[in-house]
Amino acid sequence: ERRQEVLDDLVAFFRADDDIAGLVLVGADTPTVAVNDPYGGLWLRVVLKNGAVFPSVYNKWRKRLYHVLPAAYLYEEKIEADLSQLHLLLDDYLEISLLFSRLVDLRAVRKPWCVLFDQTEARDIRPTLEAIQDEQRVSAPVRTYQELMQRSWQPIVRCVAALKRGETWRALHMLDQVRDAMIQIAAINHNLEARSYAEVDQLPEMFLVRLRHTLPTDSSEVAIRRALRMTLLLFFSVAQEFEASQADAPQLIEEFERWMRPYSEAFA
Repeated sequence: ERRQEVLDDLVAFFRADDDIAGLVLVGADTPTVAVNDPYGGLWLRVVLKNGAVFPSVYNKWRKRLYHVLPAAYLYEEKIEADLSQLHLLLDDYLEISLLFSRLVDLRAVRKPWCVLFDQTEARDIRPTLEAIQDEQRVSAPVRTYQELMQRSWQPIVRCVAALKRGETWRALHMLDQVRDAMIQIAAINHNLEARSYAEVDQLPEMFLVRLRHTLPTDSSEVAIRRALRMTLLLFFSVAQEFEASQADAPQLIEEFERWMRPYSEAFA
C-alpha cells in the first residue's frame, strides 16, 4: 500500500541521519498502517537529538523531503524556536504531517502511537512520552476546555450583532468559530484529534447528525439564526457531557448557558 511504502521510506531516510534521535508514528500502535483508508494521512513526530542545531536540521529536511517525495504542496508552521511542523500533500493526495522537536522539547502525543525507531543511548523516547502523558492526561483536557469556554462567548455575541447589522459574512464567520469550539469539546469527550478536523468524522453518528443541522441551509438571516440556535444547543450539550465526565472539571456551563441562551432563544 502506498502509505506503507512512504512510511518505510521516511523511516529509512531519518534513521540514516545522525542528528535524528527517533521517529514516532501517531495514530497507530504498530509500525504497520491501516489499509482500509487509501486517502488516510501519516502523522509523525521527528525527534532531534538534544545536541542538534534545530534550525539547520529542520531546514535540511524541509528541502530534502520536498525533493525526495512527489510533493504537490508544502506548508510549514513555526510554532516555537525549536518546534516546527511540516505538512506535505503528495501528488496522489497522501497527506503527511511531521512535527520536529528536540528530545528535551518533546510534547505529549495522542494515543495510540508507536516508536518506529529510537537511537538515543538509553532509549529515552518511549519513557519520556509516557511520563508526559501521565502528567497531562487530566490537566490538558481541562485546560483546553477552560480556554474554549473563555473565548466562545465573544463570537456568539458578535454573530448576533452582525445579523442585526446585516453583515452576513461576518455572521457566518462568527458562527464557524462557535461551531469549531463545540467540535473541539466533543472531540475531547471522545479522545479524538480535532486539529485540522483529523478525526471529527469518527465522532458518534448521532452527534454528526446533529452537527449537520448547525450548517445554515443558505446565507439568509433566518437560516443563519436557525443554525446558530442549533449550534448553541449542541454546544451546551457537549459542555455538560465534559463536565459530567471529569471529576476535576470547572463547572462553567451552567453560568455560560444562562448568559448565552437568550441569544439562541430571543434573537436566534
